[in-house]
Amino acid sequence: MWLRDSSAQVYPYLQFAKEDSKLHKLIAGVINKQVHFILKDPYANAFYNDDAKISKWKESDRTDMKPGIHERKWEIDSLCYPIRLAYRFWKLTGDTSPFDAGWKQSVIATLKTFRSSSVKITWDRINLNGKHPGPRMAYPWRVMATRLSLMD
Repeated sequence: MWLRDSSAQVYPYLQFAKEDSKLHKLIAGVINKQVHFILKDPYANAFYNDDAKISKWKESDRTDMKPGIHERKWEIDSLCYPIRLAYRFWKLTGDTSPFDAGWKQSVIATLKTFRSSSVKITWDRINLNGKHPGPRMAYPWRVMATRLSLMD
């Protein structure tokens, strides 16, 4: 299960979730499963339904490939899509039952991941061949998919 893809696949059906109890339950289940996966590893983007299954990438991936993780190719949208899905589910159904202590912990893990994967960039750190681009505001934060150092 990919976080982004699972969100995108059920998103068009949200409009029917308030009236269709089976669909409502299915989407709430997707949200709950995503919470489980984010708490397992917020840097992973794809997971197995079997928490003990070992990925074929375990041997070649240099990151912490835990059991139950299929891929650990973090991108910001992997964590944004579950938030988008949960928010829209709540707005359309009014149901808050998926938003328990585990869900709150997954949002905290998401925010911590965003912060730890961000690098502050100012114009002083950007090489523009000696030319100053103008106001120093530039891009105050840029999220990096990996922890590349731009300060070297």
